[in-house]
Formats: sequence, C-alpha cells, structure tokens
Amino acid sequence: GETIRQCEQTANAMELVFDQGTLFVVVGDQKPMDPVDTGERAPAGERHWHVWREKAPLKHLVAVDAETGKLLWKKDDADTQEIMPTAMAVSGKRVFIQNEKALVALDAGTGKELWRSARPVNLDSPGSSAPTLVSVNDVVICANREVRATKREKDDQGQSVGWHMYPHTDWTEYRGNAPGEAIAYDAATGKELWSMNSVENFKAPADIFVMDDTAYIRSHKPGLGVGVDLKTGKVKNPPKKKSPIRDPATHWRCYRNKATEKYLVLCQRWTEFYDLATGVQTASSFVRGSCQYGQMPCNGLLYAPHDSCACSMESKLNSFKALSANPNPKEDFSGAVRFEKGPAFGSIASQVSGLSPEPSDSWATYRGNPARSGVAKTKVGAELR
Repeated sequence: GETIRQCEQTANAMELVFDQGTLFVVVGDQKPMDPVDTGERAPAGERHWHVWREKAPLKHLVAVDAETGKLLWKKDDADTQEIMPTAMAVSGKRVFIQNEKALVALDAGTGKELWRSARPVNLDSPGSSAPTLVSVNDVVICANREVRATKREKDDQGQSVGWHMYPHTDWTEYRGNAPGEAIAYDAATGKELWSMNSVENFKAPADIFVMDDTAYIRSHKPGLGVGVDLKTGKVKNPPKKKSPIRDPATHWRCYRNKATEKYLVLCQRWTEFYDLATGVQTASSFVRGSCQYGQMPCNGLLYAPHDSCACSMESKLNSFKALSANPNPKEDFSGAVRFEKGPAFGSIASQVSGLSPEPSDSWATYRGNPARSGVAKTKVGAELR
C-alpha cells in the first residue's frame, strides 16, 4: 500500500490505460461537478421526473512513462476536449479515442494523428450511455447508440454533448434495448471493414467481447451468443433461432455483461453463464453485481461486490462475494486462517444479542431487529401532523 510515485501531470485523472510501460490518461481540467436539477421535466411519459444535468470537465490526453513518471506527450485540443466516457483503447502502438464527432487514431509514442473516421454521437445522452471501443488484432470496433435529432446548442464551455440523468423515456430503452450500430475499422488505415446493429444494456453501454478471431456483440440479430468473424463480420456457426441466449422477459441488470475465454457472464435477472462451446446457459439465481460495475470473473472465481438491488431480497446473497464452480475444494489456500480469534474472544459471557428478536415500538437501530425485517410494531394514527 505504499505510494511509489505520483504523476503530477495526471491531477484530476478520469480514465487510464496501461500498455507496454506507458500510462495513457484522460485528464479533466477540474474535478467532476455534482449534477444540477435544471427544473426541466423529462419527455412525455415520464413527466414526473426532473432532468438533472452534469457539466463535464474539459479533457486532455497525456502519456506518462510508468517507471519514471516522466511526461512523454500531451494532446490538448478540440479532439480531446470531449473524449467520450470509457472511449479510449490502446493496441499495437496506437491509441484510439472517440470524441463527439469522430473516431481518432494516434501514434502511441508521439500522440500525432494517424487517421480519423467520422462517427458522431448523440448530443443529448443519458448519463449511463457511452460508446464501447475495443481494439485487438489490428481491428478496432466501436459500438454506440443511434444518433437522434436534437436542438441542443453548445454550453458556456463550448461543449456539444449534454448529459442528462432521468430514467427511461420509453419501454424499449427501459428494457435496455436502445438501438445502435457497431462498426469495425482497420486499425492501421481507418478503413471500415464491416458493421452490424447493436443494442445497449439496461443503463449500461453495449457489449463487445473478442476471443481470438471471433467477436461477440450484443445485438438484435444475430444476438450476443453468436460469434462473428473479427475481420469480415460474417456469422460463424449461425444458430437455428434468433439468438441462443434466452430473453429474461424483463430488463437486464444495470451493469455490463462480462466474459471469459469459455463463458459469457450475463446479467439478465441474476448471474447467467453462457457456454460458448456448447450453447448451454445456466443461472445462479442468488447473485448480483453492484450498480454500473457489475461482477468480475478472475482467478477461476466470480467476484461480486455489494449490491443495492431490492429484488428478491429474501433469497439473494448480500455482502462482498467470491464464488467457485467447485463447492467442496479439497485443499485450502496455503497459510489460510479461517477462524481468527480477536482480543475479546471468550470474554463476553452472554452471546445473546441485546436487540429484541421481535420488532419494537422504538424502532431499534438497523432495520428493527437482528433479522433486519424493517418492520415495527409502532401504531400510526389516522391524523397526520
């Protein structure tokens, strides 16, 4: 936990990517500001919601030597001021950024522009929407929701994109099916290779996963469970049905899906594992990830942070969780201590909780009783004060 070095040029860092000894950092000219209630109302159908907007910092891009902290180059111009959230990728000595107008490729060593391709974005976007940008094997894929007409004008900072925070405006977006397009480009030249439809998740950007020479993109057709050739976009082993992944008949969770080399780790209702080899989908009906971040498959385990989901509170697992496919591991971790006795262990005679097992009139702390039922015996009068 000891600090090794600080890079002063990265104050107000917003995003970073590490590649081959270099840190590429998107830096804001100020800390992000709290969203402000504009007094506006959301579009028809959601009139009871106020429109909250965030004034995003103006951005620039720096490259820093990770070993020494030395600044290698800095790009601060119209191309970087509105780099879209999560829209930076690094691969093959190239840096790719998506701004409000175009996808831009830069030389990773110098920051000089290599090519650009027009790719406008929505100028009035929900705070949960952002392009998904992936670069691998000399191919760049960018997925973003379709551009809609807007009367929005640039703000006092000269920014074109306005970010609003109100919920769904129609059932399609509520289900997490905001339509868009995924476009693949040649990483060296910017030439468009192929394109297909894409859809966002519920309150989360679209999915793009690449395994070897196969890409998996969440779309209406062919669907997330169907792989397409990375260089041509042609479907590999087309399914008999629209998509082999079952529809949950409700909105997906409010975070991105994840993937491993063998599985898509989905967030439909709970946590679902889709086997890419067999097409078999299995569900873990008691685990969810945290808002926006979701879950992380790693080390042969599935890590799921705390979540605030109110659905099925009586059945889901709470707290920070690490889950294994093997329910009965034969060997423990080396040096693991499963039961650690603290200094007060054994010094308390009564192990019974001081809280009454039944709800009380006084509404005891933390949900009312040891079961956290959230219920009290307090009577509420008919006349309110």
